[in-house]
Amino acid sequence: FDSSGFLAAWETLDAALLIVPHAPTTVFFKGLIMAKLQRADEANECFQECVTLDPDQKDIVEAVIAIFFHISGQHERAIELCKKILQRAPDFPLPRIIRGDSYKHHTDGFFGNQAKEDYLALLKMDRDYERLLGR
Repeated sequence: FDSSGFLAAWETLDAALLIVPHAPTTVFFKGLIMAKLQRADEANECFQECVTLDPDQKDIVEAVIAIFFHISGQHERAIELCKKILQRAPDFPLPRIIRGDSYKHHTDGFFGNQAKEDYLALLKMDRDYERLLGR
């Protein structure tokens, strides 16, 4: 993993924050970069600041955190976080995709029906999700 590109992006975002301090989107992207650089504490600070600055960003920020849980094999944490998001925003497709994939790849291996339910709910929202689901 070559982090040089991420470090350059981090410097660019820091410069942008000097020009326009407290821009939620910029803080969010800085959090993504910190997470990719495996600087979890700094990433969490950025994500929290983003939501403090703009509470409407909470669902997308938490969905991104759920993605990081999923890719690190923390499927149960991803599922639980997605459940919370879907209680607030039942039509938001991203947490349904993440939760479905986390059910599908869960180490316990008996969550196939739950994954299927999430995927079917997505297809009911929009048949175009079929391409995203690989079907």
